[in-house]
Order: sequence, then structure tokens, then C-alpha cells
Amino acid sequence: MATVIKEPPVPTDAEWAERLDGFVQRAHEASIALRKLDQEAVDRIVWAMTVAGLENAVELAELAMEETHFGVLEDKVLKNYIATEFLYDYLRDKKSVGVIDEDRERGLQYVAEPIGVVLALLPITNPTSTTLFKSIVCAKTRNALIMRPSPRAVRCCGRAGELLQEAGEAVGLPPNSLQVIPDPRSRCRSTCSTTRGSTSSGRPGGRRRWRPPTPPGSRASASDPVTRLCTCTAAPTSGWRSWTCSSRRRSTPR
Repeated sequence: MATVIKEPPVPTDAEWAERLDGFVQRAHEASIALRKLDQEAVDRIVWAMTVAGLENAVELAELAMEETHFGVLEDKVLKNYIATEFLYDYLRDKKSVGVIDEDRERGLQYVAEPIGVVLALLPITNPTSTTLFKSIVCAKTRNALIMRPSPRAVRCCGRAGELLQEAGEAVGLPPNSLQVIPDPRSRCRSTCSTTRGSTSSGRPGGRRRWRPPTPPGSRASASDPVTRLCTCTAAPTSGWRSWTCSSRRRSTPR
């Protein structure tokens, strides 16, 4: 007699929102730990993630081809190299912690600060290379990353995120800094955009603050930690200083 495999029940909107809150809560905790890293630690993590992406570029390309049935294998391998080795060459000597630039004539310093939690949308056309690129950029700028892949590219994106998280965690990356949300019904983006204060327009003015869920029986305080959840829409050709990943704050030297 054949065994009938039942699909797991589809979560309700309330269950899905609660599950998503868990992803964001874990990312928020990771973002606090990421903020404490110095430039040396950040560069060490980025290098480890880059090596992991390079070593598994072919495997990830094959997995993407198998799952999505899009593109050419050689092209996907090349894109994985671009999203790791080429990107690392661009980021290697750039500062992303503390004072990154200075205008002595005007007496100004430019200080790099992390956004907090970034929501990245991963396309079906370039799933693994986009996962590699955005993960490395967020690590460089000390942001936690939640990735929502195309429903038809969940396995390859999840594998890419898992490889980079393991490689980065081995040299100091906080747990849950990189998370992939399986989202077959494409509800992640709409839920984050409408209930958690993110924006998919790429405009800083649209951002609002997100406060972690308050435990039952307690009251939220104005001093409770908050984070900003924003949508990362930057393409792999964009510069790492995109507002979706890092912000520049001017300050006068004391």
C-alpha cells in the first residue's frame, strides 16, 4: 500500500505573523551583537564568508539550476564568483566601522552606523549570487539579514545562507545574523511592509521603528531597544554604501 505524504497545514495569518516576529526578534538580537564588532572582526568574518561562497560556487549553481530551471550553469557559477571574490576585492580596503571619512576643512567626521535588520528579497533568476552578495554586504556593514527567496528558489537560497552563516559564525559572526524565510505564499514582504515598519520603496523617509514583541504581563517602555526593519532592494551592481545597508552620520570632532 502506497504511503500518502500529507503536506503541512498552511499557517493562518496570525500564526504567520507570530512566526515572522520570531525571525525578526532573532535578527534584532543578532544586530545588537553585530554593532559591537570592530573593523578587524568584521573583515575577518567577511573573508570567511567569501571563501565559503567561492568554495561552494559550483554546488550552489547546480542546486539553483536543479530547483529553478533557469539560466545557464556556467553563467550562474560566474555570478557566484562575482558576488564573492569580485565583491571582496571591492570591499577589502573600505572602512565600515566608526569614522570612515573626514572633512578637515569643515571639521566634520563621517561615522558608519548599521541600520539594524535588513529584509532582502531574493529573485528566482539569480537566487544564490544574490544571497551571497547581500549576506556579505550586510556582514561588512554590521547588519542582520532576513532573506525572503522566491517560492521556487527556497532550497538553493537556504543552502547559500546556511553555508555563509556557518563560515561566519566560526570566526565570530553572531548566531541568526543570516536567516532565510521559506515563504511559498509570498506573505513575508507584505507583512513586514504593513505591520513592522519597513519600506520597499528605497526611501529613507519611509522607515519607521520596530519594537521587539513585549512579553506577556509586562509593559513596553520608551527606553526599550528598538531596531529599524528595512527592505534591501539593491542589485548586485550597487555600491555597498546603499542606504538600505548602512547609514552615514555626520559629527563634529570633540
